Amino acid sequence: MYLILPHSLYLRSNEIKIFKDSLNINIPIVIDKKNKITEYNKATVMPQAMLLDSNRVLKYKGQITNKFVTLGVRKNHTITNYLNNALDSYLKKQPIDIEYTEPMGCVIEKYK
Repeated sequence: MYLILPHSLYLRSNEIKIFKDSLNINIPIVIDKKNKITEYNKATVMPQAMLLDSNRVLKYKGQITNKFVTLGVRKNHTITNYLNNALDSYLKKQPIDIEYTEPMGCVIEKYK
């Protein structure tokens, strides 16, 4: 598993660490310098989670959690971790209950 950041998102290394910490994840980061991964997977906003199997078949796409009601507005109640749930089901070879949620975040601008 990797955290892939589109090239159009300019972040300094300390900002990347803050971003990773805010998501409570500890995985390697790949900067998608030519936006090939971003475009191939049709990523539109960031953050946006995608779980692909070893054959690059999309298993889950959407929000990491349902922490936000709308952009910048947090929920006051229990949070569902969509990505963790999908990953747990996938690793247990069970059906993924929720395969898609509408991603919410900042629009990824194309880098040309």
